[in-house]
Amino acid sequence: MIKNALGISCILLFVLFFISDCKKKSDIPEKTILTGTIIDQVTKQPVEGASVYLGNLPSNPAPDNEFIFPILISSTNKNGHFSGYVFTSSIAYVTVINGLNPFIYAGKSGYVGSDYYAISWLNAGHSFDLSLYHPAKLTINVWNDTINNNIDEAFFGIAESTTNFKYYPGFIGRKNGDTPLITKYCSGRKFNQNFEFYPLWGNLDYTINLNPVNSDDAKVVSVKPDTATYFSISF
Repeated sequence: MIKNALGISCILLFVLFFISDCKKKSDIPEKTILTGTIIDQVTKQPVEGASVYLGNLPSNPAPDNEFIFPILISSTNKNGHFSGYVFTSSIAYVTVINGLNPFIYAGKSGYVGSDYYAISWLNAGHSFDLSLYHPAKLTINVWNDTINNNIDEAFFGIAESTTNFKYYPGFIGRKNGDTPLITKYCSGRKFNQNFEFYPLWGNLDYTINLNPVNSDDAKVVSVKPDTATYFSISF
């Protein structure tokens, strides 16, 4: 443990010395200032009492993962504005450990997630405007009457269409390359089955691939916030 800690410390010092060589010492901020506004994605109104964090992405893209090494930056006021800082050395530390820049994101009870942006000490003083998203439910009914076909099984995958949130921890609708991580399988003659997906992100489009490797079979459905959306697939 001590040996590993010493190794990490040496790497961190190397990164900071490297930064010092690239920039004058006086140009390197001791603190990275983070400011911005949090709004409700549906109403477009400012959100009071939202928490703003700095965190990094997990290496495993499982849907139940969360941001790692989270640091609370600030909370929003009645105007949805936040202002806080982290030490530049903390950003360098997280970057060295994970090989990626940390991300700024927001959270509040009742919301499923927010926009997220990678940060570094280079964008100190920049403003970050984030939207908090409402949850949504999608029910997909898969029905096969077996009268007009010989289909004995079917499977489908679901993924967010734009992939803007494909790295967001815990996001339902991520992909592994071109293949959705969330897939469902039906088998047997004359099947009729419902599948529920919750919480999805309201006001996003999700692509349903009847064959996850064949985009020609894709169907797109828009899920409404705070609402259950019903979609049917029949053979």
